[in-house]
Amino acid sequence: MMTKWHKVLFHGVASFVFMLFLSHCASSPNPSAPNDVLEPVTGDETSSQTLPPNPTYQKLMEIFQGLGYEGFGMQFESEATLEILVQAFSNPHAANRQIRLVYTGLATSYEPKAQSLTIGGLRDANAVLAFIEKHVPLKPHPTTPE
Repeated sequence: MMTKWHKVLFHGVASFVFMLFLSHCASSPNPSAPNDVLEPVTGDETSSQTLPPNPTYQKLMEIFQGLGYEGFGMQFESEATLEILVQAFSNPHAANRQIRLVYTGLATSYEPKAQSLTIGGLRDANAVLAFIEKHVPLKPHPTTPE
């Protein structure tokens, strides 16, 4: 009959052996994998794969720069998403907020410590603005020395 202590010891040893096995498998090369999967890249092949300039993206980046926000990954968004973001951040209610970084993602959220705003899952500019007004605080007004 196993006591509680024996069960804990048994599970600890079993977990250690399993982790040891996984680390061995992860470090072992796969002999069935082909070695010539990747081809060398020449200089002129990469230049043709850059994204063409998008005027809506450029406008959004200008808006972010004017507001003091920094947008990441926006060049990969659809035209519809970019237009929603341009409409939302052109609105004066989106200005002067405690935002440093703006991302797009699966869900809309705000991280106060990093002053990071993620926009996702919202289908129009009014929903984005409503979230910003509700969850993102205004920047504090600077006090003037007397």
